[in-house]
Parts: sequence; C-alpha cells; structure tokens
Amino acid sequence: MRKMAVTVIALMLALSAVPATQAAIVTERVGGAISKVAKSPDAEINAYFSGYTFILNSRNVMPSYPFDGPAFVYFAPNGALALWRGDAKVYPGRWEAGWFGNKEALLCMTFPGNNDGEPCVVLVSARTLIQERAKGNVLNLKAGAAVPVLLQRHQVDFKFVAKKLGL
Repeated sequence: MRKMAVTVIALMLALSAVPATQAAIVTERVGGAISKVAKSPDAEINAYFSGYTFILNSRNVMPSYPFDGPAFVYFAPNGALALWRGDAKVYPGRWEAGWFGNKEALLCMTFPGNNDGEPCVVLVSARTLIQERAKGNVLNLKAGAAVPVLLQRHQVDFKFVAKKLGL
C-alpha cells in the first residue's frame, strides 16, 4: 500500500510539472460549414470568425492579398487581424464580414500598404480559401512580432506548428 501511495504522489508531481500551455489545440475543418455561415445574418457571420485562428489558402482565390498559399490568420474581436505565413513576421490587418448591402455575404481583409485589387471574397465561394479553424489566438500571433520558427509551405498545420512553438 505504501509503494502505491508513493507511485501516486510521483505521478501527481510529474503531471503538475506539465505546463498548462501544452493543452491540445482543438480544430475543426471548415468545409461545407462556410456555405451555411454565408446564409446567416451579419452577427452570426462575424461570430464565426471573431476570436478564431484560421488556416487560409489564398492560392488562386485572392491575388491581392499579401500572401500566396497557406497562412494562419487570427481574427480578433475588435476587427484587427494577425496573419502569419510561416516567415519571420506576423502581418497586421483589418477584417470585417457581412452582407454590406450585397446579394452575397463577404469576408474582407485589408493590409497596410496593399491596396491593389479587391479585398473581399464572397463567403459561399470561399471554401478553397478557408480550410480549418481553432478557437482563440492559439498560436499567440501578434502583428509586427517576430516568430521563433520559420516554416515551409507544407508545414502549415495547427498541430505541427503548435508542437514546433512549444505550445
């Protein structure tokens, strides 16, 4: 009995040494869900993006954005966004989503110094742009901040990056 108590105490000490930041990142594939969101009122569309980190892939969808291929984008509730494409910088921007008097709901992202082209994409056709999301700023993206690791394009995956960053 004494040996079992010592084992339990040792296990409890080992578990308490694991940092709380190593909690698993829970993600969801966006897929067809975006079609449903695209038919929702403005408040629901905004709630879908606000406070989430997404993996976006702009290839052949939004040539006016300052990234080509996959990127992580955190959509802050205050309309700010932080975009990281795996290089040494997190880019600042602004976002908004809704109907804006149009026939179709839009997701709009603007970036300083990049005013070429249309900053909005029709949500219902954005299934190839919007791939996966996780609640919160799971990668702790901060606009203008350097990041501790550089990624290859094929490494844009929540779980892979969280492990590389020690989250």
